[in-house]
Amino acid sequence: MKKIVMYFIVGILLLSLVAAEEGHMKLLAVRETADGYGGSIADVYLRIEPGSGQVFLDTFPLTRTDTQISTRFAKQIACDYLDEYCGQYDFFYTIRADSSIIAGPSAGAALSLLTISLLDGVTLDESVSITGTINSGGLIGFVGGIKAKIQAAADIGLTTVLIPQGERFVDDDKVNGSFFSVDTESNSSNATIDLVAFGLSLGVEVIEVSDLDEALAHFTGKEYVALNVTLTVDEHYAETMSHLTAALCNRTIQLGSLLEGYNLSRENSTHQRILNLSAASESAFSEGNYYSAASYCFSANVQSSYLIKLLKDAGEEDVNATLETIERNVERLEQALAGREQKTLSDLEAYSVVVERLIDAKEQKDRIDLEDPNLRTLAFSLERVYSAFSWARFYDHRGKTISINSKSLRSSCEQNIAEAEERFQYLQLFYPVIDLADTRSELNRAYDDLNSGEYTLCLFKATKAKAESNIVLNSIGVEVDKIPDLIAKKRVLAKRVIARQIEKGNFPILGYSYYEYSGALIDSDPFSALLFAEYALEMSNLDMYFPPGKGIAVSVDVDSVAIFLWGLVLGAFIMRIVTLLDGNGRKKKK
Repeated sequence: MKKIVMYFIVGILLLSLVAAEEGHMKLLAVRETADGYGGSIADVYLRIEPGSGQVFLDTFPLTRTDTQISTRFAKQIACDYLDEYCGQYDFFYTIRADSSIIAGPSAGAALSLLTISLLDGVTLDESVSITGTINSGGLIGFVGGIKAKIQAAADIGLTTVLIPQGERFVDDDKVNGSFFSVDTESNSSNATIDLVAFGLSLGVEVIEVSDLDEALAHFTGKEYVALNVTLTVDEHYAETMSHLTAALCNRTIQLGSLLEGYNLSRENSTHQRILNLSAASESAFSEGNYYSAASYCFSANVQSSYLIKLLKDAGEEDVNATLETIERNVERLEQALAGREQKTLSDLEAYSVVVERLIDAKEQKDRIDLEDPNLRTLAFSLERVYSAFSWARFYDHRGKTISINSKSLRSSCEQNIAEAEERFQYLQLFYPVIDLADTRSELNRAYDDLNSGEYTLCLFKATKAKAESNIVLNSIGVEVDKIPDLIAKKRVLAKRVIARQIEKGNFPILGYSYYEYSGALIDSDPFSALLFAEYALEMSNLDMYFPPGKGIAVSVDVDSVAIFLWGLVLGAFIMRIVTLLDGNGRKKKK
């Protein structure tokens, strides 16, 4: 009897320990029919258990291959949104439908919301549904087949459908198509449909949302993030960056004085470019935009170095001397970096920036042909070394110390490569006409660094490659005149992440620098402004890839603890009863 009761108690305790978080929501989808595409409803379930960050997907009937990729996107973006290290959990997603559906990218927003609800312990209103892709920073992107999905939602009694911002008005000949289909029928009406009015005719409220903040407000009634965020620039960063900028801009002045000895009439356009860059740098510096000022001075220095060598008709001897200067200074800085411990995120960022510039300098130097040297390439290589020395000022262990070792660096490198590769392969699969050669090259360099043990550089390059793919994904379906709105939204998201890092004791030197520079580029080069805003967002989130503390990550949730304590009390009570009964039995026997 006692053994049976003991087994029962142990079972209760073990059950409480392995209790997993589970959740459910309705998923809007489209399905192929004999007449084309129609709306459909699926059920998606999520179970979160203690684990190692793996994502599992089970679907019936089978969905398209991109559903697996979208699921991983959704999980990662949900963890980023909550600023939660998810390497301590495994995620089990299950999709069930009555017929074969096309889930794929349009399920991304719903999957992210479901994941957030479980991680944060909030309840989603099951009368609300959503369709939309999920993009970096929690932006909700364009999808197709919305009219059919609204109809399907109405058929099962859902009251609210959230759709991506900007998709309220659509062409009638496209609303029933799949995400990837293009209608080519000549008798198409091209009439514009107001999906809000269409929803009202079915008793469904259709609401446009642009990001997870807005979607969560409708699903939970809870405001997650304050929209007005104030950034307090770290004094140490401002001081160091101002010195870095001053060093580069003083060189601009020195090179400018050397140019005064030459006749600049035949190279007036290049000289004017130098003057314009110098003026832009002075303006940026006076406004406290030090990274922008440094970038302008660096560009001016490359132009000045090139112009000096061109005007002096640099020969083989002069070119050789410059190459020796580059090589000597690269070796000096590499020796200074060798063996230096990385303790903070700022160390990781500074090391990556410095080494990247040294690699650029060496690669450009190796391209120089002494018989016919490219003087612009030579000038870039030389100035890249000066820039590397300037950035080395940040390698000083500033900020909050985190657990950085070879194992954690390799793991973060591999995870970033996996995320970057997923995004790249997704774009290659569904948008093969987009030129992603530069992103592929960046990814290949990350793989090279992984294989050679340069895990910090690998993390840096994979993060950049991921950001570049993110921008392409974010821009799909966005008209050119809406790019400024997308830039503004990206900058708000980046600003929020930077502020969050500051609260945690980390000032993301690269993230903030890129954020500042994106603002300077909005008018002159909006597409670069968008890219640097994305760089800022990704580079400010690097701590997500390092486990908190030095111990073993343990998943703790209030409900599971309550079940465990209840089991403990119940077990003690049963043990007491068994003891009394056993005692009475022995007394009677005697």
